[in-house]
Amino acid sequence: MIALLPTTAAPEAAGSRAKLWGLALVMVGIFLLDLLLPSSVPLLTFYFFVVVLSASIAAPRQMLPLIVGAYVLAIASAHTRGEPFSIDFASRLLGLSAVTAAAVWLSDQRTRELEQRHREEQILRLTFDAAPAGVALSDADGRLIRLNRALCEMLGLDPERPLAIHWRDVTHSDDIAREEQLLQEIQANRRDSYRIRKRYLRSDVSIRWMDVSVSCVRRPDGRVDFFIGQAIDITDQIHAQQDLVRSEERFRLLSENAADVVIQIAPNGTLRWVSPSLTAVLGWRPEEWIGHRGTDFLEHRGSAKQYQANLERLRAGKTVVA
Repeated sequence: MIALLPTTAAPEAAGSRAKLWGLALVMVGIFLLDLLLPSSVPLLTFYFFVVVLSASIAAPRQMLPLIVGAYVLAIASAHTRGEPFSIDFASRLLGLSAVTAAAVWLSDQRTRELEQRHREEQILRLTFDAAPAGVALSDADGRLIRLNRALCEMLGLDPERPLAIHWRDVTHSDDIAREEQLLQEIQANRRDSYRIRKRYLRSDVSIRWMDVSVSCVRRPDGRVDFFIGQAIDITDQIHAQQDLVRSEERFRLLSENAADVVIQIAPNGTLRWVSPSLTAVLGWRPEEWIGHRGTDFLEHRGSAKQYQANLERLRAGKTVVA
């Protein structure tokens, strides 16, 4: 979830610079204190302690001024005290140099990890924002944290405005209870995801059908940390299915109540459906014809041949009147 939030690289860089200036002032303060204290209280180690502290907030190239400053101030302090470069001073300086090298190495590793994380964040952010499907993040309580541009367009929301809505606020009231049941199962750790077709309410009060897939990310203790949802707009598909059902219902009512016999024939000539009017016209029940070939009920072979010829014309897409 953090990877998908707005980048904080600029504020972090400004904060690092301020901290480095603070460490530089600390180092100067140590130097001034070193001049005031007697030689029996050596502060050489503290110059390089500041360098070690900088490894946690700065890249190696940013540490360089502090490293140079530590050596310069340490040597200046020894010179001011009138101490020549003794073996003891040189050995301590060499040991502290090894500590400095380790700090630089740790800083380099940390910098590489941060750069890799930043690249991954950029990839995730681009994938999130440019995804053609709607994508949403919500907290464990269902409050929407972030929507990508595609989902904002589906719901008629302004992607630049901050969110202050719950998933229930954009869900049709008839679909809330069904989805709440699924979310309760996730909270109870009985499932980690679900898929549902539901209706969303747009800002203009119109309704959009969505095919929604929801997954959760859990904390180490098993509790839900946040939810990730993906939505595909299937409004046109649902409307097409509803139109087809209505059309089929109209055809069924027309066929069942027509005085003429209506027959549906498979390409191989098998009868798939026969209207109830068959009984009034020929005395057969429709189920006695369904599954048979039409030629089974013809009296003369000549009629059977004509039937087959008409069937061929129907396969070719032509209309037959016989």
